[in-house]
Amino acid sequence: MYRAAKGENNIVAFGSTRDLRPVGTVIFVNCAFPTLKRDAVDTTEVTLGPFADAPYTTQSVFHISGMSYGAISKPAVLALSNGARQSGIWMNTGEGGLAPQHLEGGADLVFQIGTANYGVRDAEGNLSDEKLAAVAGHERVRMFEIKLSQGAKPGKGGILPAEKVTKEIADIRLIVPGKDSISPNRHREVDSESDLLDFVDRVRRVTGKPTGVKAVIGNYDWLESLCDEIKARGVESAPDFITVDSADGGTGAAPMSLIDYMGLPIKESLPGVVDLLNRHGLKDRIKVIASGKLITPAEVAGPSAPVRTSWCVPADSCLRLVAFRLFSATKTRVPPG
Repeated sequence: MYRAAKGENNIVAFGSTRDLRPVGTVIFVNCAFPTLKRDAVDTTEVTLGPFADAPYTTQSVFHISGMSYGAISKPAVLALSNGARQSGIWMNTGEGGLAPQHLEGGADLVFQIGTANYGVRDAEGNLSDEKLAAVAGHERVRMFEIKLSQGAKPGKGGILPAEKVTKEIADIRLIVPGKDSISPNRHREVDSESDLLDFVDRVRRVTGKPTGVKAVIGNYDWLESLCDEIKARGVESAPDFITVDSADGGTGAAPMSLIDYMGLPIKESLPGVVDLLNRHGLKDRIKVIASGKLITPAEVAGPSAPVRTSWCVPADSCLRLVAFRLFSATKTRVPPG
């Protein structure tokens, strides 16, 4: 990873130094007669949001997960957006709003709506349909993701201290400069599975674009109830995708107790989510995205391939461009990265 990040050759000599003996070690079964390049086929196109006014179609399998401007710098956002455009993949904005650099890079964007509604809020912090429509008016904003929880700190909100709320950050997030900004531990509008479907419908109806949810899985009861509610209302009411975030996903700042002990890792949660959707007959309707510390090819394909995940959206691998800076993110002043 570090050699590749520095543009160095990552080809090595001799054999593997990895211990292959532990129980549960992922081993890929090689093919006796590998496919030649001339016989290889392209990945098929997949469309999200069949009931949205502007469905989104992509052929790429790997995309970039949410990292907010402010948590990463202008050059980082611009570099990722440029890279995503050149690679034909999408980039998630993270919950910190839509920065000019997201648009400047020209990538297809997934706008993430966090619990503070940054970038799409009114003066009281409530979700604003007018602001939603304005963000959706950007052609490059292709989809919307409602963040219920994230890997490193499921069930917890956050505080953006006043010292970090510069005028630029305040303008992007639609908050007051120089004042602490609070992210609640859940969306005010969402207190049940029924509320969640209403919220998804509202965002999709106002924006006209595919809308999904992101969550760390703790138990599956709420997903069972969600699927039952979807079937009662009709499949058009379903989220267009669910991003399953791993409990070991990263963040700029979170309590160690939550980082270490809350939520299920992706190798446990992803098969459970896919099995549940298949059991309810909703797997084709609700696309599944895997996220959270998926860095190497084996870590990506290991949990994803057996259950036919639609996409993988790593952030940790991208964060290597700022990894050493993030250890200072809990402080008031953070080195740029």
